[in-house]
Amino acid sequence: MKMREHIEDGLKPLLGRRLWGSRRAADMEMFHFGERVPTTDSGGKRVEVGEYALHVQCAWRIVGPGGIFVGSGDAYEPPDGLTEASRPEFDWEKGNRRDERMQHFLAIEHPEGLLVESISADDVGGFGLDLNGKFQLEVFPHDSLPDEYWRLLRPGVDKAHFVVKGSAVEEFWT
Repeated sequence: MKMREHIEDGLKPLLGRRLWGSRRAADMEMFHFGERVPTTDSGGKRVEVGEYALHVQCAWRIVGPGGIFVGSGDAYEPPDGLTEASRPEFDWEKGNRRDERMQHFLAIEHPEGLLVESISADDVGGFGLDLNGKFQLEVFPHDSLPDEYWRLLRPGVDKAHFVVKGSAVEEFWT
């Protein structure tokens, strides 16, 4: 099976599910799909996660009718409205343009989430999820290293993780 086919098959559980949430841990974005599942995070705080989570550690972006709405590289830019005088204190890990725009996109512009309508992949680990409203989540590895690019998992469920790294696809049990 070609990598493209393997990825499209591995992402099939997302078809018909809604992208409704996203969080960032360092430079990894965690997109949440499907039903909301209450849980406790590592700090003891009550949070909701998706029945499926897509953890992305490579380049990604959300594109819509107006162009790129938000992308992984926005993490290294200050939030909108940050004045030039306060820019020297900017710490991307404490808040940035990516965090601000993702929160606005999902919580304000699309509070019900966006439905995954179709999936297309390539043979080097990248893929696109076509979402309703003419939006697309695009994930595209941008280096030649053997490291992990992204994974699909079911938080809190003892199931296999679908992992893409380098030029290989792996599935393993948690």
